[in-house]
Amino acid sequence: MMNVNLISKITDYVLLNACSLHSSGLYTGKAGVSLALFEVSGLMKDDYLEERAFELLEESLLYKGDDLSFHKGYSGIRFALLYLVEHRFVDADIHELFGKQEQQLQAFTGELLPVASIPDTPLSVCIDRLYLLRCDEKRNREEIEWLESFFFSASEDELERKLLAIMSPKGVNISYGGGLSRWLLYAVYVESLKCGLDTSRFSRLFNPLPQWKR
Repeated sequence: MMNVNLISKITDYVLLNACSLHSSGLYTGKAGVSLALFEVSGLMKDDYLEERAFELLEESLLYKGDDLSFHKGYSGIRFALLYLVEHRFVDADIHELFGKQEQQLQAFTGELLPVASIPDTPLSVCIDRLYLLRCDEKRNREEIEWLESFFFSASEDELERKLLAIMSPKGVNISYGGGLSRWLLYAVYVESLKCGLDTSRFSRLFNPLPQWKR
């Protein structure tokens, strides 16, 4: 199955392509990638990776747009920061950083989109299914092994070919919503299980998350 060396290679790929991110948000931007890199840095005890994750987080917090959505705007950025603060990856005052936006979010009367309308990718669907299957690992062992053999038991070249085959024609993306950052988070989850670490926090990352529209 997966190994730490493969996780390192995928992390390197994400780092090399982080400069291509134009969005600050959770699903497709810097906040989501930062969250994934923080989780990997915690698993690997890697200070350099933690620094890069922090840099991306800082960049996401510079967002000055008017999008309040979970997908690309303040709600998603706030979710990422709150997650990182609650699990002691960073130390920050949420209310100080989002004072003005907090008032806007409280007054925001957007419409909650049903889960069915949240844009999924083949990768995100499979990763989320793997997480749910592992909630009853003994019963679902055969399907878990089959899916994980596709996503993780491969050489670097073979893995790249498989990921390209299931992602968009534009190539491999690194986002949290449907790209390699979600892959990394699942890999950290599984490695944490192997080490007997608390994994309860991951339920917030793989279960469907709400999106808002104006």
